[in-house]
Amino acid sequence: MFFQILWRRARVLTDNEFVEIRYAGRPAAFLRGFKAAFFAIVLNLITLGWVFRAMGEVARGLLGLGYWEGIWLCTTVVVVYSSMAGLWGVVATDLVQFFLALGGTVWLGVRAASAFGGVDGLVAAAQASPAAPAGLAPGGLLEVFPSPGHPAFAAFLVFVSLQWWNIHNADGGGMFIQRFSAGRDERHASIGAAWFLLCHYILRFWPWVLVALATLALPGTASDPAHNATYVRAASSLAGPGLLGLLVVAFLAAFMSTVDTQVNWGASYLVHDLYVRFLVPGASARRQVAAARVATVSLMVIAALLSNLSWFDRIEKVWMFVAALGAGLGPWLILRWFWWRVNAWSEIAGLSASLVTTLAISLGTEWAQAAGRLPPDAAVPAHVRLLWVVPTSLAVALWVTLRTAPVPGDRIEAFVGRVDPPGRWPGRTG
Repeated sequence: MFFQILWRRARVLTDNEFVEIRYAGRPAAFLRGFKAAFFAIVLNLITLGWVFRAMGEVARGLLGLGYWEGIWLCTTVVVVYSSMAGLWGVVATDLVQFFLALGGTVWLGVRAASAFGGVDGLVAAAQASPAAPAGLAPGGLLEVFPSPGHPAFAAFLVFVSLQWWNIHNADGGGMFIQRFSAGRDERHASIGAAWFLLCHYILRFWPWVLVALATLALPGTASDPAHNATYVRAASSLAGPGLLGLLVVAFLAAFMSTVDTQVNWGASYLVHDLYVRFLVPGASARRQVAAARVATVSLMVIAALLSNLSWFDRIEKVWMFVAALGAGLGPWLILRWFWWRVNAWSEIAGLSASLVTTLAISLGTEWAQAAGRLPPDAAVPAHVRLLWVVPTSLAVALWVTLRTAPVPGDRIEAFVGRVDPPGRWPGRTG
C-alpha cells in the first residue's frame, strides 16, 4: 500500500531496473544482472518446481492421472496463453481463476465444518485427534496469538518480528510492481493493492484453516508423512461428485494463476534485465517479444522436469528454503528508499550472506545426517533458520555498507527528483 506509490513514480518495468536508478556504476550493473538471473532462474524454478509437484499430487489424487499426464496437460494450456498474451492475458485470466479457486476452497471449508456439526465440533474433533500437536489447551489449535506454552510460540515470535520485513520483495517489488504500474493512476494502483492484500492475506486463508482442522479429524487424511497430498485426500473425503468437480476446476485455476504469474515475471527479468540490458541493447519490440516467448516456454518446461526430483518430495521444506534464501535482502530493499547511505554493495552483501548462510545450514544438516550425528528426518525449523540467516546477513551488509563508497551525489539527486522519497536526503531542502 505504501511502496506502490513510490514504485509508480520510479516508472520502471521491473524492480531490477530500479537498481540502476537508485545506484550507479559497475556494482549497480552487476547487481541488476545478478538479481535478474538469480530470481528469474534459480528462485523462480524452485518455486515453480513445488507448484508443479503440488499439481502432480492433485492429478494423481483427484483425476486418477499419472504424474506427467497431469503436469503436461496443464502446462500446455498455460504456455499457450502466457506466451501469446503476456501481462494482459495473465491478469485477465487470473481474475477469473481467482474467483474459481476461492469459490472451491470456501465451499470445501464449509463442508469441512458441516461434517462435524459446525466449527466448534470441528475444533473439538481435531483437538481429540492423535495427529494433533500434544500439550495444547482446549481450542489451542485456533489461538491467533499463541500463549508462551504453545508449541508454536517461538515460531510465531520469529515470524511476526523478523520474517515480514526480511523477504526478497519486502518493499513490494517483484511481480507486484508490474501490475500496480499497469494501473491507470496512483488511485487505481492503491485500490488494486488494497484488494490484493485483503484477498491474498485474509480471505483465502480461512477456508484452508477449516480444512486443515478436518485433516486431523478425518481418518487417513494425515497419514502421508510428507503431507503433500493431505488436502487432496480431505477433498476426496468431504466432497461429493458436484463439489469434487468444482474443486478440480479450483485446483487447476490456482495452479494456472500461480504459474502464469511466475513465468511472466521470470521472462520479464530475462528479457528486460539481461537480454536487452547486456546482450542485445536496442533490440526491437518484435525481438523482445520473441525472446519473451522463448523464455516463457523454457522456464515452464525446465520447472516441470525439475519438479519430479526427490528434493521436492516435501513441499513445505522447499518453501521454507526459498523463504530463507532471500531473507537478508529485505532490510536493504526497505532502507534504500529512506537512507542515502545504502548502495549497491549493501544489497550484494545482504543477498550473498543469505545464500551462504542458508546453504551452510542445509549442507551442514545433510552432513550431520550422513555422519549419524542427526536422525535422517531431522531438519532445522524454519524460525531457527531465520534466527541464523537474518542477523548474520544484516551484520555483514551493514559492515559492507559503511566500508564502501556512497552513491554519487548526482545519482542521489536524480533519484530524489524522480521518486520524491520520504526522509532526509543530501542536498534536499524542506
